[in-house]
Amino acid sequence: MNKDDVEMLKSLCEIKSQLDEIPCISDMEAKSRLSYLQKINEIINELESDERNKR
Repeated sequence: MNKDDVEMLKSLCEIKSQLDEIPCISDMEAKSRLSYLQKINEIINELESDERNKR
């Protein structure tokens, strides 16, 4: 994993933890947050599987 990937992973994890701390105001907001978190998880999984494939 290169330095940029590591930095991106760190910031994605930070965003995830910040999102978890903020209460949702509406259903709509909860849904958009969920899709945002799913996208973040996809990117994290992709980075991690790329890393595993390199080994």
